[in-house]
Amino acid sequence: MLVNNDPKIAIVGGRIGVGALTDRYFHFKVLRQRLYNLFLLEISLLSIVSILIYITHPELNSDVYLILFAPIEILVALAFLIFFLGPALVKIGKPQAAERLYSIMIRLNHNFGFGYYQRGLLRHNLEDFDRALQDYDRALEIAKTKAAQPLLQYFSINYSSALIHLNKGDLYRYSKQDSRQAILEYNSGLALKEDQPVINSLLQTRRGYAQLVNGNYHEALLDFDHLQLKGKMAANLGPLKALAYQGLGSHEEAKERWKQALATNPNYANPTWLRDTLLWPESLLLLASQLQTT
Repeated sequence: MLVNNDPKIAIVGGRIGVGALTDRYFHFKVLRQRLYNLFLLEISLLSIVSILIYITHPELNSDVYLILFAPIEILVALAFLIFFLGPALVKIGKPQAAERLYSIMIRLNHNFGFGYYQRGLLRHNLEDFDRALQDYDRALEIAKTKAAQPLLQYFSINYSSALIHLNKGDLYRYSKQDSRQAILEYNSGLALKEDQPVINSLLQTRRGYAQLVNGNYHEALLDFDHLQLKGKMAANLGPLKALAYQGLGSHEEAKERWKQALATNPNYANPTWLRDTLLWPESLLLLASQLQTT
């Protein structure tokens, strides 16, 4: 099951915290823009076809015309409301209006999982964290129910349950400062084994980071080493691995990896940058300070 998301995380984004994988979000943005362009193209083509038929077949009275095209136009209008109006309202600075839009849709259909998911993202972005969690949980419940039904459901919008667990984990980690619960959410997302490589990589990266913050250094290294990253994304994990080795008492390995991180980005020597830009908590800042003085 799959969606695209994003409040400080999603309508698809979010703080990755560790700085890894951020450039992959560019591809999500490109995809979203292509879908938007495709939607506009479909609207234009439908309008042109409707006008041509109306002109070339004057024998069709308005009643017949409405019977033929009203259902299509209603479906197009619903697609616009569901997929584009909410994000558009957020983009112009009206997130509360977008939240009301999804609340109306949910009142019309209490099993509209995608609506709960999108409203959860909006509430997350508005820092209404407890109600965001309620919406995420309801969306997960509906997705689980749908997955258990043997028959294909037409006109049903699928979305990624793993992505919801990613958002929940981020909410617990960054907003509630609860790394233990965040790890449980990331575990739940990975346990679904969805065929979503980017989402799974994000789950594993953030779980490793949460393990590191929580002092589970060995588990953090297992997650970081399991990731198949290249280039800048792999380099972003270098300093985190250095902190994990420092926590484990492997000081020589930690110093070598920290030295490599400084060669790539001298800002790692700046505690203010680590705190304000990377948002490292005190536990990581303490490990970094130990490496600065060794």
